[in-house]
Amino acid sequence: MDDNLIEFYLEGDRGVALIETYEISHPAFSRTYRYVRNDGRGGDFTLENGFVEHFEFYPLEATRIPVNDNLDATLAVTLGDVNDILASEVDALRASVHMSERPKLTYRSYASNDYTTVLEGPFVLDIMAAERRAGISQLDAEVPRLNDLRTGERYTVSRFPMILGGF
Repeated sequence: MDDNLIEFYLEGDRGVALIETYEISHPAFSRTYRYVRNDGRGGDFTLENGFVEHFEFYPLEATRIPVNDNLDATLAVTLGDVNDILASEVDALRASVHMSERPKLTYRSYASNDYTTVLEGPFVLDIMAAERRAGISQLDAEVPRLNDLRTGERYTVSRFPMILGGF
């Protein structure tokens, strides 16, 4: 756990809240969508690369989806999309040359008294599914899969003794 986050939870002022930001991006989108969930004013946040970006307030709900069979983190984000903004972006994605690349959801958190220091993140997740119903869009995002190939090959100690480690 990062020192800033430990300080926030254990030594911080009780009047300071954890502010969550969400960034939705893809090369085919007309822009990168930057939302802050729990600060009605929005604000300018300093990213980990030193750039300052404006995040607008957007009432969204984020839920961690419990996954019992592996360690993958999964997040469901529900946004009121009454103007069908994301639907038009998905249409643009399908028509682009970047269709094989998944959209990204980036999560960061900040202390409400300091928008210059990232407390948690950035956690960059792949948006695996987008569902639209009655003015609401739900995005299901999870950690990128680094090794998704299934060869059927069994890795056993007798075949690969180096997996035990040591010398």
